[in-house]
Order: sequence, then C-alpha cells, then structure tokens
Amino acid sequence: MITAGVDVGIETIKAVVVKDGKVIGKATGISGGSGRSKSAEEVFNAALKQAKVTAKELKKTVATGQGKWDARFANDYVVETIADTKAALTLFPKSRSVLDIGADQARGVRYDAKGKILQYMLNQKCTAGLGLFIESMARTLEMSVAEISKPVTAKSDVLVSDQCGVYAELDVVGLIH
Repeated sequence: MITAGVDVGIETIKAVVVKDGKVIGKATGISGGSGRSKSAEEVFNAALKQAKVTAKELKKTVATGQGKWDARFANDYVVETIADTKAALTLFPKSRSVLDIGADQARGVRYDAKGKILQYMLNQKCTAGLGLFIESMARTLEMSVAEISKPVTAKSDVLVSDQCGVYAELDVVGLIH
C-alpha cells in the first residue's frame, strides 16, 4: 500500500510518500504565503517524483498543518495534535508526549500508549517559544538552531521577556552588549 502525507506549515511544507511502512520519497519547500496551494502541490509532486509513483497509485493522501486546507489534492485532513501524536508514536513507540514547535505555533501533547490524547496545550502568544523566534534568537546569538536547542545549565539567573519575542530579542542583545 502506498500513501502520502503533507504538512503544510506557515513557513515550510513537508511531504512524504510511504510504501508498506517505508519512506520511498520526500520533499520540502517554502510555504509561499498567498501561493501556498501551488507550493504545496509542487512539494507533493517532488516527493512523488522521488518515489517514482503517480498520485493515482496512492491509496490515500493526508494533509496536516496550519495550511492543510491549501493541499487541495489531499483525500483527508488531520488536526495537528493528532498528526503529532501519530508521528511520535510511530517514531518513538514508548513516548507519551510530544512538543511540536512550528513557525506560527507551539504544541505540547500528552497521550497514552494507544495514542489517545489526554491533554494538549497551544502557544500562540506573540512569537515567544515558536519556530521563528528560535531561528531569530539563533541568528542574534550567531548560533545554529541545533546549537541553540542543546540543553545547558545556567551559571546565574538571566531575565528575558517571556511575553513577546521582539522584547526577548532586545533583552538578549542588551545582555550581549
């Protein structure tokens, strides 16, 4: 059985083609703002091309993400918290929670061994804690996103705004200087 999934995010679109549980094609691209529908189709087609299959060969195509409705070629649409849970359990069967930090929203989901969602939280407060904020802070600190994501132990308390990404970045710039 061949299926496909497309995550249409605010900044990035990701597509994957799976045959019998194995990834046979994948692609990523820029979301495209008002051109998101076209971008989603281009990324989807690139994943199909890599997989060497046509859309007609797919049993199902599922879309998720903030822009999921722009993936007009999809047969089904899944809410992000459900997609997060299914992906986490597939990749990490013993996991019981997942944190998904996107450009526009951060989500935390807690679930049981069968994938039943027990609790979820969303953060859409300014850009604090979100993907764009993390990328911006990495640039400000002249670090990669991977470097800034590593756990560290602070030597002292540092106060940085937790209400607004712009204010937090100004706080960090002030601390650097």
